[in-house]
Amino acid sequence: SQFFDNKTVTQKKNFLSTKKKETKNFSKLLKNGNIQIDDVIDLHGYNLSSAKIAFINFINKSYLSSKKIILVITGKGYNNMGVLRKELPKWLNEKEISKFIISLNFAPRKFGGAGAFLIRIRSKSKIWINLEV
Repeated sequence: SQFFDNKTVTQKKNFLSTKKKETKNFSKLLKNGNIQIDDVIDLHGYNLSSAKIAFINFINKSYLSSKKIILVITGKGYNNMGVLRKELPKWLNEKEISKFIISLNFAPRKFGGAGAFLIRIRSKSKIWINLEV
């Protein structure tokens, strides 16, 4: 199934749903561009495997440091078909990452538009993680 079209990024079923009011409020803030970003990673210049490793580490670090909204810059790529832009939503559905994620949206234009994603991170109190190796 397609993860995103020209305007929105859809959530897969394994993203746990949030309260409708909270989601509606975030959508309104997103539409108005009134989002406070807690951290940013720019994946320009990374190859696919290096980008995935950096992204997973970034998600883990963001979660552990209680970041709520992060910006991931992938770039649009040639004809809006960039490899990182296409793969990032797929990565979010992997078990090791999806447990940290509330939602995924294209960033407002002032934060990169279709070449960047806003990701909402779960609160540490909402999930239990086994940190033993």
